[in-house]
Amino acid sequence: MEKLHIGEVISYLRKKHNLTQQQLADKICSREYLCKLEKGAFFPTIYTIDLLSKKLNENIYEFYQEIERHNDMETHLKIQQINELISTGGDNDLEIRKLIEEYENLPAFKTGESLQFIYYSKAICSYYLDKNYPEAIDFSFKGLSVYKKDFKLENWTEYIYTNVELTLINLIASSYCRCDDSDTGLSMYYEMLKYLEKYLSRPLYDIHSTGHFYINLYTNVAYNTSNNLFSKSEYVEALKIVDNAINISIRTKYMNIYPSLLKNKFMILYMLQDYENSKKYYNKALIYFEDMLYNDDLKELINMAKEKCPNLFL
Repeated sequence: MEKLHIGEVISYLRKKHNLTQQQLADKICSREYLCKLEKGAFFPTIYTIDLLSKKLNENIYEFYQEIERHNDMETHLKIQQINELISTGGDNDLEIRKLIEEYENLPAFKTGESLQFIYYSKAICSYYLDKNYPEAIDFSFKGLSVYKKDFKLENWTEYIYTNVELTLINLIASSYCRCDDSDTGLSMYYEMLKYLEKYLSRPLYDIHSTGHFYINLYTNVAYNTSNNLFSKSEYVEALKIVDNAINISIRTKYMNIYPSLLKNKFMILYMLQDYENSKKYYNKALIYFEDMLYNDDLKELINMAKEKCPNLFL
């Protein structure tokens, strides 16, 4: 297969978002420049890729690198199709399982990262759809063993390289916590936070240029870690973890998990009997849940406060 040019990726993503060349180029470059770029006349600068990525809300370079690894646009699009179904959740259970079953029988999904993605998809289904946590652990280990046959959790940070592998590590940690082995799960969470902090300590531009994956994973892991510490009544340590994640969210302006972190901080402060600050963070969480239309979370927060935090309303 002829080597794919990044211009073809830009063209694909532009059409995916129903933009003309003029619309995408506006305030970035000339239409003529973009046209030549899409035809592969030259390779764009990182700065241009970053501007186009922000306008498309897609990480163009990461998308390109993924296709390069698979050396096949069609295989990459199949992977993206499953990823999009997984991210939307809802009533797509049967469709997700059908696609996984269909794709795992294709030659392109028998080895390498494509095979690893099949195990990742099965682990996601086991964890989120079936609530079968031992099975999620099993599929995650199989995925991590694709490139390292004798994979073990010890020293995993030395040979984990891809986003999929990091997600599988997170699934294992979460599954252990769900299987009443919270000590193992918490230990892995701490290792993940330390591992991810080295990426998030870089200059802000570098963080954004890698997409939101590390920020999203870090804040999710911090949220889950604080939940587990809270259940063990380790409130001071839980507060430290939450505060770090809140600061990361504010610094990067990545707010997806921010309301939930505020909720955790409100509950932790309440258990530490700091009712004044607890109420402050309760009100902040209310505002963010409402503004971001997290209606179910908003109702859960209000009910939890009424049932478990009587001193909040004195």
